[in-house]
Amino acid sequence: MEDELFATDTHMARIEVRETDSGLFRGFVYIRRLEEGPDAEVLHQTVEDFPTREEAKEAATYLATRTLRELEF
Repeated sequence: MEDELFATDTHMARIEVRETDSGLFRGFVYIRRLEEGPDAEVLHQTVEDFPTREEAKEAATYLATRTLRELEF
């Protein structure tokens, strides 16, 4: 599965979903300012693990869009 990217005028979010050791899925969101390189990414992750990849991706997408909105203000 490829990472998904979301962007605003100032920031970018990259979403990744990984399978945990227990077989569940967790969403990871990496956020950085557009003018910074990948080394500047700040990691955020979903609060819980999910039984399906799709549920984890949906939660990570929500986290990414909410965080990007907060950074705009």
